[in-house]
Amino acid sequence: MGKKLHKFIPIILSLTSGLLLFLSWYPNGFIYLVFFALVPILILSEIKHLSPLMLFSQAFAGFFMFHILAAGWMYSSTFAGSIFAHIFNSAYMALVVYFWSAGKKVLTSKIMQSVMLISFWVMFETIHHHWELAWPWFTLGHVFAEKTEWIQWYSYTGSLGGSVWVLSTNLFFYFAVVAFRNNKNKRGVVLIMSAFLIGGFLILLSQKMKTLSTYDRSLHVLVIQPNIHPQKEKFAGMSVEDQIERATILIKKGVTEKTDLIILPETMLVEPIDENLLSSSKWIEMLRSAISNNSSTAIFTGAFTKKISDWAITDQMALINDSIPYVLYNSALLIQKDSIQIYHKTQLVTLVEKQPFYALMKPFKSFIERSGGIFGRYGTYNTSNNLQLNDKTILAPLICFESAFGDYTADQVSNGSELIVLITNDGWWSSFGGYKQHLALARLRAIETGRWIARCANTGISAIIDSKGNIVKQSDYGEAAYIESTVGLNSKNTFYVNRGNLIGPFAVAATGLLSILLILKQRRIRKNIFKRK
Repeated sequence: MGKKLHKFIPIILSLTSGLLLFLSWYPNGFIYLVFFALVPILILSEIKHLSPLMLFSQAFAGFFMFHILAAGWMYSSTFAGSIFAHIFNSAYMALVVYFWSAGKKVLTSKIMQSVMLISFWVMFETIHHHWELAWPWFTLGHVFAEKTEWIQWYSYTGSLGGSVWVLSTNLFFYFAVVAFRNNKNKRGVVLIMSAFLIGGFLILLSQKMKTLSTYDRSLHVLVIQPNIHPQKEKFAGMSVEDQIERATILIKKGVTEKTDLIILPETMLVEPIDENLLSSSKWIEMLRSAISNNSSTAIFTGAFTKKISDWAITDQMALINDSIPYVLYNSALLIQKDSIQIYHKTQLVTLVEKQPFYALMKPFKSFIERSGGIFGRYGTYNTSNNLQLNDKTILAPLICFESAFGDYTADQVSNGSELIVLITNDGWWSSFGGYKQHLALARLRAIETGRWIARCANTGISAIIDSKGNIVKQSDYGEAAYIESTVGLNSKNTFYVNRGNLIGPFAVAATGLLSILLILKQRRIRKNIFKRK
């Protein structure tokens, strides 16, 4: 019986880690579990009879369980995109454990083993922000999105600083378990105390930094949440006129003579508008007519736009070969009395808004399209990433998934933007996890950049977030509503905005150096073995 049970220890350890990660992830609320959630999976490296392939597969099972539980809401949007995202994310996490386990057999120093795990993991997270399958939703540092009072120092480190904290603490607890197992109780106690001291210091530092949110000037905004169901209404035959009318009712209820900016959600205008004919669009004219008595009020709205000529060379892959070829964009429009400015969404959702590795994935085209994705991509080229409001205020636009990218958001505000305007849909998900996680990510971006965020979601949750990550006002999910609020304008950049992501490149460089060291040391070990023979 004992031997049979022993066989299940690796999978029990792995699934325990997966469950602990899920419970620690917001919005579940058991955040303290994250500080030792990885320990069971790290203990897999101590099981001597476990082959490298088995170690990888066991670790993968735990991480895949975490993704299924924490992001099961994705499947109500697109099955193909969800399953591929979960497989690739679980695989890269398992690969980190695999390489670390192999490396620690060569580098026996506990300090070097710690540096190795942190460097490998953060390197993969950095790559996961920038390659074709970019999906940084489950960056470890994002776990503190609802504990903003702990992480005000993200204005220096970004979310990768949180990843280092989580990994370091897990390593302290892992080495403590190993010490207790080897009857080195005093060392185990010291390691646990060290983990608490580091955590306490970081939280105390954050408390010192958590002053009142200050700003240079202010803006009066009206955020409109029309609550148009994407699958049953918006993309299921509901006319553009009816959708605009639903928004117009809320605009007329909330607009006042003080209103500077009205914000409407992602893809509010669902019928693609030719970018060369924006000024004559009847949909835009309908929106303007809703505020005919407020000529100084601007409208920020999501829309599908297209170009039938003069598209950028970089958008050639996005060309749709219709009877008249065109490039389609998921856009944000800033509509003012005498001008219309355009921003194109740049960070696209893999397998939903873009097809990565086009030639490799072509055999899966019909499956992807049946599962709710597109086999192609939207255009992404922008002449400018900022929008100018009334010659006074610079806005940094973000559309939906872009709020998961800390470094991209920092780039958006680096040219003097004073306010982040984030528009999204969030109506695709039938469970609460998705839209609550998405809202929480915006709180991290506010801290990192030192900017207020006006967040407009089609079905909710819409919110006003100050520069410290506090939610000033918010709507409920699944209701037609509007938020009227004053938002702070601030052009002072944080250290993170000015210097960028320093931890990521450092981790990549450290991984390179460690890899060289591992190769050289492994050669020396083999050479010594050969001499003995």
